[in-house]
Amino acid sequence: MAKRWLHSLDVEIDENGQAVAEKALQEIESAMAVQEFAGGDSVEVAAAGFTDVLEVVLEGKRDILTFQVAATENGTDGFKVLVKSHASADYIDYLSDADFNSLVLANMLFASTTGPHELSAGGKALVVINVRGAYAVKFQASATADDAHVAIKGTAGRA
Repeated sequence: MAKRWLHSLDVEIDENGQAVAEKALQEIESAMAVQEFAGGDSVEVAAAGFTDVLEVVLEGKRDILTFQVAATENGTDGFKVLVKSHASADYIDYLSDADFNSLVLANMLFASTTGPHELSAGGKALVVINVRGAYAVKFQASATADDAHVAIKGTAGRA
């Protein structure tokens, strides 16, 4: 097989001249594409402790998460983002509560004035964070009262 430049990338071209290049382009486009995620309609969140709301597997292929957190029926009084560095690794706290109010955290790119940790019933928050290299991300929430519902929708993309 010969090597040729294709869209500024060094890829191998097979005897047919396309099979390897087409596959490489598909893999590149897949890696560059935005990945959407959503936790369904909503997840019931209890007032005691944190409840897992959504897990997003990134496989280290996405850098930036932009997501909306919406609370219905009752508000939130806690919110965490946890990251996992490998499929077999444990989740580690990455951002929580007051971190969403910070203006100096390098991994917090944007958070709406009302953060996801302090939403009232019917409230929404928008957050943009850097999770470069993470295998997966998990979102957890706690509520001001039982029977709260939290929904998360967003996208994961490359920086």
